[in-house]
This record gives sequence, C-alpha cells and structure tokens, in this order.
Amino acid sequence: MDGFKLEVGFGCPGKDPAGSRLAVLTLLYPVDMLVRGGMNRDDMTTATTDQFRILIADDSPEELELITCILSRAGYRLIVAQDGHQALTRAVANLPDLVLMDLYMPRTNGLAVLRRLKADPLTAKIPVIVLSSSIDPPTKVQALRAGAVDYVTKPYDASEILARVQIHLSLARKIPPSAATGSSTPNEVLVRAAMPILMERLSEPPLLQELANMLGCPARSLGAAFHAMHGLSYFEFVKATQMDHAKHLLQTTSLHIGEIALEVGYSSDANFFTAFRNHFGTTPSSLRNRRSGS
Repeated sequence: MDGFKLEVGFGCPGKDPAGSRLAVLTLLYPVDMLVRGGMNRDDMTTATTDQFRILIADDSPEELELITCILSRAGYRLIVAQDGHQALTRAVANLPDLVLMDLYMPRTNGLAVLRRLKADPLTAKIPVIVLSSSIDPPTKVQALRAGAVDYVTKPYDASEILARVQIHLSLARKIPPSAATGSSTPNEVLVRAAMPILMERLSEPPLLQELANMLGCPARSLGAAFHAMHGLSYFEFVKATQMDHAKHLLQTTSLHIGEIALEVGYSSDANFFTAFRNHFGTTPSSLRNRRSGS
C-alpha cells in the first residue's frame, strides 16, 4: 500500500522478525480512516506520529500489550511503565508528549502520580489521559480535578483511543511552552502537590499519613518536605495556614466570625479566638474592627 510506511513491532500481530524496533508509521491519512480501513486519496494529510513520545502506564500485562499494539501501529514512540512509581520516574526522566495511565496501580496509584506530575513545572503541561475500568462518576471527577485532560473507560475502542490521543496532542502543541527553565526540588513538588488537597479540606485537614497516601510518598518524606520548605512541622504548617486563611476571610468578607471559625476547622469560637490571638497577637474582632475603621 503506497501512501504510508508501516513497520510493526512490540509483540503485535505481523511483528517484524527482528522484533527490535518500535513501530514507525508515517500517516498520510487521518487516523480514524486508517483504523476503519476507509482511506481515500482525497482525504490525504501530512500528519505524522513518529515525532511524538507517549508514556503508557498499566500494571496489567494484557492491557499494556493491547494499548501498546494500538499506539505502536499508529507510529507513536512508546515508553512503558508497569506501576505508578515507574510512571512518575519515567515521566520526569523522559518528558513524554502525552501520558496514558491506569488509575489503580501498585506502589503509587494514578491519582498520586497525576498530582505530582501537575505540581512539577517540568511535567505540569504534559496531557494525561486516564484509562480505567471504573465508571463511578466521583472517580472520574477526582481524576479530572487531579489534572487529567480526559478519562476513558475500559474496555475501549481502538479508534476512540487514537482519536483522543490525536486531539490532546494537537491541543498541547497550541499551549505556550512553560517559562520554567529548571526542575523543582522533590520537596517543592511534594509541598506544591499537597497544597490543593490541604486548602480544599482546611476545615478538616487530612492527617500527615493520609495526605502522604494521596501523594504516593512516605509520611516521613512529606513531613520533611514541609519542614525543609517552611521550617515548620506539618501540624504547625496546617495551623498557620488555617490562621492565614481566617485572616484573609476576616479582611475580605462579611462572614460571621463563627462561620469563619468553622471554615478553618474550629467548632468552638472560644478556641478559635485563642488560637488566632496566639498566632497574630490580636483577636479576630479587633482585626476586623481595624479594617472597618471603627
């Protein structure tokens, strides 16, 4: 067949006997037409895929082989990871153009990988598509809020995967490159990944171990990261963040002080007043009165 060059490998049917190269496919036709076998010279395009590198992460050998065959036949250059820890390490080391990742993997789960990729300036703009057998709406929302650009449920159709990959690669190329010139330290990435979770749950902050589980790291490492970045233990940092947020609400809203206390985790107004005074040297009422000029 003229019009495209095809070399197939990576364990797929029709494998090159040498078996030593990833597939290379330079498409002259839209991907969906190739999959359906409906190529027409009037639909010719100059799109190529072998310039893109895709990281695939899945702990199931069968799922990994399936998605590898689909993408290698389409010409993409592939990086493979078999657990979340490998996915995170290889994403940082190789900076792929796109990541396709299962949610439920050993060592580090997909949500934790997502949070840490999005917290690192070097990997923050890499589009991540989640592949999961879960059709639970809250799980989908969790993945999207953690930074996924798309969520595909298993089992999936090859043409759907190829179309979604093509769309997100195209969209990613339109995003201006990051201004970041160097990588963040591991401590910076961990604390940056933790902050959205902490701010969302400031009225009932997660314990250090729970937060560490959500980021796929040891609690000791996360505690050390907070201390290195802020000179405070995790507990001290949470309390300081609660007080800073309370101050912000006092200065910028008309919420009742009791409502603000609840927003930052205090069910008792008296305990809130005491904590606020110890932290800022003044009471919430005095701070608000100074703002209003009374």
